[in-house]
Amino acid sequence: MKGLYLFLSALLVSSLAFGQVNSIASGDWSTPANWSCTCVPSVANGTVTISALDVITMTTGSHQITALFIDGDGTLNLNGGSLIVNGNLDVTIGDGFSTVDGFLNLNSGGSLEGRGLVTSSTGNTQINGSYIHNQNGGAIPTASWNTGSSSTVQVRCV
Repeated sequence: MKGLYLFLSALLVSSLAFGQVNSIASGDWSTPANWSCTCVPSVANGTVTISALDVITMTTGSHQITALFIDGDGTLNLNGGSLIVNGNLDVTIGDGFSTVDGFLNLNSGGSLEGRGLVTSSTGNTQINGSYIHNQNGGAIPTASWNTGSSSTVQVRCV
């Protein structure tokens, strides 16, 4: 019995250390009540998931996270501030017409830095802000790069 208790305790600690935080409501990125951790997501939280049907908006601040997954029908609007994603950034790709697409809108005033694999498609990623491709290799994400926008791409080999 003591061995089972120790195993379950170790499992709980490891899941907390390499956990995941999910959006639980639509609203501002910096509002702890919008997240399963009741905190503002950071690198300490593991993968951040924008859950289906939630719309999360970042307007200010400088944020850094481990990885980002935008679930089908989830939306992240980067209207201001900056977000650095150290690992993979996955925007759910459907057929562009059904309800399984995730959406990432990088608007003027927002900044996104991708340091890992970026998976997206033209229809579900709109870029009108600053995107920094900070990795050695990889591909610039497929996206709609708006004409007449203030979009910039910086490639940094690390």
